[in-house]
Amino acid sequence: MNVNARHVAAQIDRIAHGYRYSFTSDPQEELSARIAQNCGHGLNAIVFVSGGSEAVESALKLATERIAVGVQSLMQHGGPSVLRELYARRRASYQAYVDRYFRGSWEEAIAMWWGEKRVKS
Repeated sequence: MNVNARHVAAQIDRIAHGYRYSFTSDPQEELSARIAQNCGHGLNAIVFVSGGSEAVESALKLATERIAVGVQSLMQHGGPSVLRELYARRRASYQAYVDRYFRGSWEEAIAMWWGEKRVKS
């Protein structure tokens, strides 16, 4: 067996390949630990993906789960009044855009947004 074949065989023995959540490897664990240590700010989980579209999909899934947990927590501890306040703050952040492009009319902005999204028959 030549030198390259021995190295390949040694790597195959150390690395398990499978879909991202199923298997791991020592190099992957080491890289995860180094990334988490260098990033700080409470980073405690790293997911390796195969490309950009999978990365975006994973990020959206994680964000959606976190938003759902946050809304559930708000409902348990603050009730609907907290959600109304959150909605009012969010709406205020878009008010300048609505004023500039829709003459301050939220109804016009919503009609324009949803009008573009409807499928024309």
